[in-house]
Amino acid sequence: MSEAQKFRPSTAMEIEIRAAAWLQRKRYWMWNDEDQVALDAWLDESPAHDVAFWRLEGGLSQAERFAALKHLLTATRTPRNRRILPLMFGAVASLAVFVGLLFGIPFIQQNNLHTYATAVGGHRTLSFADGSKIELNTDTVVRLASGARPLSLYLDKGEVFFQIKHNADRPFVIHAGDHRIVDLGTKFIIRRDEQQLQLAVMEGRVQLDAENNSAKPRTLTAGDVVVATAKGVTSERKPLTALSDELGWQRGELVFDHVTLAYAVSEFNRYNSRKLLVADTHVARLTIDGKFRTNNIDLFARVTRDVLKLRIETIGNETVLSR
Repeated sequence: MSEAQKFRPSTAMEIEIRAAAWLQRKRYWMWNDEDQVALDAWLDESPAHDVAFWRLEGGLSQAERFAALKHLLTATRTPRNRRILPLMFGAVASLAVFVGLLFGIPFIQQNNLHTYATAVGGHRTLSFADGSKIELNTDTVVRLASGARPLSLYLDKGEVFFQIKHNADRPFVIHAGDHRIVDLGTKFIIRRDEQQLQLAVMEGRVQLDAENNSAKPRTLTAGDVVVATAKGVTSERKPLTALSDELGWQRGELVFDHVTLAYAVSEFNRYNSRKLLVADTHVARLTIDGKFRTNNIDLFARVTRDVLKLRIETIGNETVLSR
């Protein structure tokens, strides 16, 4: 699969929606340093993100200035500005339509969703009044519907650990691509990327549905792991100790138990802007064990050199592993 296929760019509408959601939160909700870091990371992902956000912000600022001028002219009418007012009001109305079409996206199409995100290598916890909490892993974007019944969250990308206090009158529903996950009182992990969706249940029960009701709902229990791709849905049972290792990122760790080098490298690359590359398929099939800090690429590379007898070569922002 080519790099272009792996990282399919968002559509223009998707970018506009995301930019509007960021602007809505920055202007009208509590904003902190973590939010700014996450926004900066999203803007850096693509020039299209940068253009969409600043165009929206510029349009909104211009609309606010016109609105203020309209108020001033209305309060201080003279024979001269009576002639100006119809033209000014027309300009305000036209600009309001323009800004409304863009800035109104999150309100109309996203049903007042609030966006939360982490940068590459980031980690963030959201806590709820009933004691429930969710933890966002690296490079993750979720949208949470405020006041919705049921409480709804949209996982756009990344990985989230859910620890939910079940309430039958107000269940917690996660929408991830073509799938809908409903908590039945549980702890579970959902990971979503361009290729697949993975759901692993740590405790309690989870209901997995198809958004279009094309498949019969299934109830999963602790140890169940489901992987959904374009080709279908597969499931397996895993020991809880193995699932606990998959949550090593909560401690800033990656735990590998006889995994391929290709897999280990892909995991490291999720957490770091500096990337690891495997030179060929033979090297990629080698296996490795160990526990590493998510940001300690140098230690991992040295282990592959000492244990697997690989060569390490740094080229720009990439570390290449080869024979």
